[in-house]
Amino acid sequence: MPWIRKATAPPPPHTCPNWAMTSDTSVDDLYRCDECRKLWRIGWACDICDYFGDHAGFGGGHKVGYRWRRARMSQRIRFWRHR
Repeated sequence: MPWIRKATAPPPPHTCPNWAMTSDTSVDDLYRCDECRKLWRIGWACDICDYFGDHAGFGGGHKVGYRWRRARMSQRIRFWRHR
């Protein structure tokens, strides 16, 4: 019986997402990882600003940058329906 892989050499860990953010990306853009097929979106780096959006109460001064986040459930459902 042929073996698939040796137990002493584990496969390299998959890190996702592996994309670079460019100047044409914006908040809530969706991307799919080619390896694991998970949906990712670009969100605000601050957890509070990402959850509440512009209604967080910081007057826009607290949003410090972008960060890769898992797609929201509504985005996943919408993407699944329109495939």
